[in-house]
Amino acid sequence: MEFRVPPEPEQVLLSQTKFLSPETDQVLLSGNRFHLSQTKFHLSKTRFHLSRNKFHLSQTRFYLNLKKFHLSKTKFYLSRTKFY
Repeated sequence: MEFRVPPEPEQVLLSQTKFLSPETDQVLLSGNRFHLSQTKFHLSKTRFHLSRNKFHLSQTRFYLNLKKFHLSKTKFYLSRTKFY
């Protein structure tokens, strides 16, 4: 009976990896950097739109509260005029 030692995980990974030329590595690396910067840009754009939407929501709430206040004021004045 033969006992074999399993290979180390690093050796398995190295044997499965295809080695590319340094030029190809550079092209892939610059492509990855470009996609990363593009993703960061889209994330910042999304954050900007989210903050803008939050601002518009708070503005809308403010105007709704203002309208409620004016409505209650109008109701109050209407109720006062009924007594006169």
